[in-house]
Amino acid sequence: MPPPLRHLARWTWLPSLLLAGWAQAHSPLPPALVLPGPDGGGMLTVATFSLAPDRAQWPARRDGIVEALRALKPDVIALQDVEQTPEMPNQACWLAARLDYGCNFVSADPPSRARRYGNALLSRRPVVSDAVTLLHPFEMASTAGMIRLDIDGLPVNVVVTQLHGGGAPGSDDALIRAHQITNLQRWIEVTDDGLPTLLLGDLASDAGARELGTLSEGYLDARPEMRAREDSAALVLSATEPAATAAVPGHDHILLRRGCFRVVGVAPLQLPGDSGAQPRGLVATIQILRPGVAAP
Repeated sequence: MPPPLRHLARWTWLPSLLLAGWAQAHSPLPPALVLPGPDGGGMLTVATFSLAPDRAQWPARRDGIVEALRALKPDVIALQDVEQTPEMPNQACWLAARLDYGCNFVSADPPSRARRYGNALLSRRPVVSDAVTLLHPFEMASTAGMIRLDIDGLPVNVVVTQLHGGGAPGSDDALIRAHQITNLQRWIEVTDDGLPTLLLGDLASDAGARELGTLSEGYLDARPEMRAREDSAALVLSATEPAATAAVPGHDHILLRRGCFRVVGVAPLQLPGDSGAQPRGLVATIQILRPGVAAP
C-alpha cells in the first residue's frame, strides 16, 4: 500500500499549494500491486446528492433522509450545498453522527466564519488519509475534497466537488467550469498516487457538455450504464424506483477512472420531498478491477 497523503486537518480551509511539495516527493505505486480480479471482492456503493432542496425544511426532512440512507447503506455519501450556521449544526456532520459515519467537510469559508458552506464526504469505511483544495478562480469559492479509503484492504480515492453553476446565454460560466476542471484534474494527478479514483458531485453540466470533454478521456460516466441496463432487476438498488430513472438531475455525476472499475448497478437516489420520495441524485455499486480485466 502506498504511503498515505499528508494528513490535512479536517473541517478546515486549506489552499491547494499545501499539497504540491508532498506530491512531488512521492511516486505512484503501480496499480497492479493492489487491484483484485473481477471476482476478488473490492465492492463498494457510492451516493451523491445536494442538500439545497432541503434548505428551508431541514428539521422536517433530515430524519427521513437518515432513514433512506440507512436503508441503502452506501459506503460513501458525497454531499453538496452543505450549510453550517450558529443556529444549525453542520448538516453533513449531523447526518454522519446519526448514521455512524465519518465526516470530511470541505469549505472555502474559514472556521472562524459563523456561516460556512461547502461539500462533504461521509464514509462508513476506514479513511486512510484526506486532502482538500480550492479550485481556480479562487473568487468562485469552489472546492474539492479527497478521502483515501480502505476497501477490503485496497486503497481507493474518492473525490467530491461542486463546480461553478449558471449557464446564461453569452455568459462565461462554461469557460469557468472548464478552467476549474483543468485545475481539478491537475490536483487529482498529484495526489492520487495512481490508485483507482472516483469523482462524485455536482459538475453544473449535463453529461456530454463540452466543458466536461477532458474528463471523459480519463473517466467513465456511470450514468450511461443506468440507461443501458435499467431493465435488469439486479441493478435496482434499495431506496430507489426504476420508473424515476429519466428524472434524475442531470448535474449529478459519478465518474470512474477508466480501467479501474466495473459498474455493477446504478440508479436514481430517492429522498424525501414535498410530495413523497423524489429522485435527488445517483447511487451506484461498483467493483474494483485488476489492470487487463476489461469491464463488461
